[in-house]
Amino acid sequence: ALLSPRAARLAARPPSARTGARTHTTHTRAAAAAPGLAPPAIWKVEMARPPPTLLELSFEVVLNNLGTLSLGSREALLALPDFVVMGLFEGVLARGALNEDVLELFMEAAQTTEPLARRIRGLNLRPLPPRPTNTRSRFLGENSKLY
Repeated sequence: ALLSPRAARLAARPPSARTGARTHTTHTRAAAAAPGLAPPAIWKVEMARPPPTLLELSFEVVLNNLGTLSLGSREALLALPDFVVMGLFEGVLARGALNEDVLELFMEAAQTTEPLARRIRGLNLRPLPPRPTNTRSRFLGENSKLY
């Protein structure tokens, strides 16, 4: 059978070049550039992240307000299960929100939560020493303890 010139050119190509993928890819890129057209099926479409769970939302609220807890709230926080307290501590570390008040809260919780106590000891976290409060009237040269 006689082949048309186009069919003869296609037959002369290696099998990998006969698939027409290049033409399809070029076509879909051009089609995607046109406004109002949906992306082609061959593109990877990222799946939307599922909405946060109630537990994740609760963790976010507690992490946002951890430094402003009153004494009654602190006692309620200390009554939480170990894995929740550990999750809160790791969340504070991940956010970089560890300060003296928050460390004091977790040091209290570490008295009843052994994994938290081990983590605090492992990070070698200790409260800061007391700072001098009245240094305005003194000259630093008069008190050798300041330097």
